[in-house]
Amino acid sequence: MVYVALFMVAIFMGGIKSNVVTFGADQFTHASENAKQSFFNWFYFSINVGSMISFTAIAYLQSYDFVIGLGVPALVMFVSAIFFFLGSSWYNKFPPAGSTLSKILSILYYCFTASPDIKRDAPSFLDRAKHVKNIQGFMLFEEEEVDDVKSLVRLLPIFSTFIINWCLYAQMSSVMLIQGVVMRLEIFPNFSIPPATLQAFNSAGILILLPLFDRVIYPCLRRLSISFSPLRRIGIGYLFSTLAIFYAGGLEVWRISYLRDGNVLTQHINGVPTEAANLSVLYQIPAFLGIGIGEVFASVTGLEFAYSQAPSKMKSMVQAINMLTIALGNYFGTLVVFIVNAASAPHPWITDDPNESHMDLYFFTLTVLGILNIYYFIWLSSKWSD
Repeated sequence: MVYVALFMVAIFMGGIKSNVVTFGADQFTHASENAKQSFFNWFYFSINVGSMISFTAIAYLQSYDFVIGLGVPALVMFVSAIFFFLGSSWYNKFPPAGSTLSKILSILYYCFTASPDIKRDAPSFLDRAKHVKNIQGFMLFEEEEVDDVKSLVRLLPIFSTFIINWCLYAQMSSVMLIQGVVMRLEIFPNFSIPPATLQAFNSAGILILLPLFDRVIYPCLRRLSISFSPLRRIGIGYLFSTLAIFYAGGLEVWRISYLRDGNVLTQHINGVPTEAANLSVLYQIPAFLGIGIGEVFASVTGLEFAYSQAPSKMKSMVQAINMLTIALGNYFGTLVVFIVNAASAPHPWITDDPNESHMDLYFFTLTVLGILNIYYFIWLSSKWSD
């Protein structure tokens, strides 16, 4: 039943996430670009308010009773849905224009199966669809429909760079969490914090930085006529995420030095005695903050970029592709672990025992991938034109 519930959550959230951001931005149809940018900032801000609550209050409730801990979010979601529907009469609503996916697949099918004459005369692969006729002799697709698909395909290379970025982001809840477990968790005498709590610093950093950028930094840059395009912001975000992972690698080198010098302690994790370096887990905070800054620049701007560059009839589809990169980033991270462990056998880098692992080499490998991704993104950006 647990897996069924998780599957249902994935299905429902997939339907919500790709549409809610588009629906929200649609309410600013006649607003300025600055107002739309501000919407995406505050939209992401609200997401992290929820994240902060889940890492603190909800986690506290779940530590006492899972039924209450899961029931409260369900109740809040139900109440929020009621308020959402109560405002229905005030929303800008744009009716769906049919199945976008089926239209895309149809265009691709006819491009592949076009006659030799069409293949020869069409200036590009997708332009073949502009010359396909039905049995009555009329064009099967409108030029606008084909051009929309061309615009979508043009966005895919840019979105592909988000895969590495989300892979770096996923380290907060995986390898960085493992790293924190084998560091000193006691902050004050008789007071320790769970490593997962440090993810709250990521959300806290975002909650501080987003209003600062939205109300102070971006307006000042605009008054100084300094160009800060979406692609430039995304690139800066990639840089901060990569630097954060590099810092985590350096921290791991430092942690290992404590182990080699015998500067260790034993602490209990879920009742299990665990040997850890006598190095405070608070040293992980800069890595979590760095990834948070990367989110402010890259992830928030990614929502804005996806909406502004998507064809008018494909905005939810493009946001869905943008969200898909999150899943692909997580899967890519799993693939990286598999590859580095296979390459480093019989002494794999990531093992069940963190103190016998080489998490430093793993973090540095991700850093190299992040750097390569930045160079690839810069090359794509140099060829991009609105």
